[in-house]
Amino acid sequence: MRRELGRRSIVGITVNTIVGAGSFGLPSALHAAAGSWSLTNYGPRILDCDFDPGFFVKHYIKDMKLAEEAADEIGLDLPALTLTRELYEEISEGGLGEAGTQSLYCLYDPEEE
Repeated sequence: MRRELGRRSIVGITVNTIVGAGSFGLPSALHAAAGSWSLTNYGPRILDCDFDPGFFVKHYIKDMKLAEEAADEIGLDLPALTLTRELYEEISEGGLGEAGTQSLYCLYDPEEE
């Protein structure tokens, strides 16, 4: 489970990279990150407004809740996980629960929904 959550966390990092790269010239940022599977694969999909799921937002939220419950049982505070879940719940409530996790980008650019 830890490995899977780690892989999915990369989607959030990818979204943040794309948002930040927009300020500095996106094509060069994508080229510079050629070694990143997530940026290479999700980046163009986000730019094309392709939010078809590879992994559903609703399932990611469920997994994050399970991870939070497990962390609570051992007294582990995971504020980044909680914030991530809250952000994904926000887009899910906005109608993107059936979309792919890369739809987190819609929080940064609502016109993309």
